[in-house]
Amino acid sequence: YAAANVSLFRFLGEYGFKFKNKKVLELGFFHGADLLEFKKRKSKVYGIDINLSAVKKLQKKIPKNNVKQRDLGKNEIPFSEKFDLIYSRDFIYYLERKEMIFHLKNVYKNLKKKGLYLFQFIEKDLILPKNIAHNYNFKKKNLNRSFAEKKNPVKFYNSNYFEKLLKNNNFNLVGKKFVIESYGLKENKIRINKYLLSIKWR
Repeated sequence: YAAANVSLFRFLGEYGFKFKNKKVLELGFFHGADLLEFKKRKSKVYGIDINLSAVKKLQKKIPKNNVKQRDLGKNEIPFSEKFDLIYSRDFIYYLERKEMIFHLKNVYKNLKKKGLYLFQFIEKDLILPKNIAHNYNFKKKNLNRSFAEKKNPVKFYNSNYFEKLLKNNNFNLVGKKFVIESYGLKENKIRINKYLLSIKWR
């Protein structure tokens, strides 16, 4: 019951990514909507998720051997393929720093030469006070607190943190995109999502 992320495909299109026959791996696919969209565009798709139920559901829609269950903060990517694109959404900020470095080395090892690594994270959650008119003014004095779910251990990172991490692990940053989205019916809850697109350079 999920739809593919338009912002993700627009970003890749702006970069000039050619989908047909490209080997694409999603890390943490959950519903698998993005992978199914890649499949529609004639990419050869693979997926990894920690959720066994999600894995079993997606195995009914794409080749079973192309979908695996793994904890990617600790386990190697289990495919022998080299990928044109590895990407994730709402995944990397759940990892501790040591796990992030392990993860980046893992991704690097499984990309083709000049392969792409794309990931999305939440840079910031904001709540506008009720007495402030919504005028797209995101100055600190007009803002309140984050609204991330209390039981969901989301960690917020500034883009600079990940950009340095990418550079230190042999990736060149080739594109950035942020998406501001309001939540709820009164536009007072605001989430800023960030996408970083990098290329394997060695």
